[in-house]
Amino acid sequence: MLTRLAGVVPVPRPLSSGDPIAVRMEYVPGPLAERWVADGYLTLGLEESVRRQVALVRGCGAMLGALHAVSPRTFADVLPGEGPSVIHADPGPYNVIVDPVDGAVRALIDWELARIGDPVEDLAVVEWYLRIWWRSPGEVLRHLYDAYGSLPEWPRRHSAMVERCRGFCAASPDEVNREHLRRTEAFEELC
Repeated sequence: MLTRLAGVVPVPRPLSSGDPIAVRMEYVPGPLAERWVADGYLTLGLEESVRRQVALVRGCGAMLGALHAVSPRTFADVLPGEGPSVIHADPGPYNVIVDPVDGAVRALIDWELARIGDPVEDLAVVEWYLRIWWRSPGEVLRHLYDAYGSLPEWPRRHSAMVERCRGFCAASPDEVNREHLRRTEAFEELC
């Protein structure tokens, strides 16, 4: 899968391995995007954090647009699911490696959940993360969809965020996750 996506979206280059189960990949230098944004806030303040959020979501929007444009038929032999697109299914900032200076996306990692499905699921993960963890305003979120090239309808995005959050709660039913679900269910459209 990584070999097929090379040149379409930024992915680590797979390396040969004698182990049929393990996947070895070339090292991609740079911080995870969530750390890069947080470091901007901690060292340079809110304005820098917002600038970094915008750089990140623009990069994610463009990257997801390219991924979702790939014909799912070309991956039907290696990916489960049905739908109009190849989706990563977990493209949050914790799975994106960026350039430490300008935040350009260097690699999207952790492809084990990838499948054929609805592209709104990928977009909803990114929007949900920014809203839950960084409380990003609509002006920042709008950059995700501008770079992606379209803005799916709010009910579809919100439903995908709620379903994803329910999955988190089922996997770890602690109070923090229940609070995230309550907040997610109460989200209103920002962009």
